[in-house]
Amino acid sequence: MKKLFVVASCLVVLGCESAWAQQAPEVVAVTLERHGWQGLFVITARGGGPAERQEIKFQLKDDEKKRVAEEYQKLVAAYYQQGYVLQGILPENLPSKGSSDGYATSTLLFIKPPKS
Repeated sequence: MKKLFVVASCLVVLGCESAWAQQAPEVVAVTLERHGWQGLFVITARGGGPAERQEIKFQLKDDEKKRVAEEYQKLVAAYYQQGYVLQGILPENLPSKGSSDGYATSTLLFIKPPKS
């Protein structure tokens, strides 16, 4: 009876080993800095490498809110196509009421679930 219990326990442990050995999901943090009509800075940090900074400049004739929404949509769609899921949004600094500078930052957290 003891041998049966030991063999059954070993099989359970071997069966669970693959679940324990799963790798952590890939995480990408994207910080968006909006500088009113001047433009948008996109700072992307992936695990293990230096952060990348991209600047998207606006023209004075551009409708700033419309352009920002278009850039956000492109960004989120690109990560969804790569298999990432938007896990959370961290608002960090929003423009104060009545402020005309339009400066705001927020961070989007994307996670790519590990393949099983």
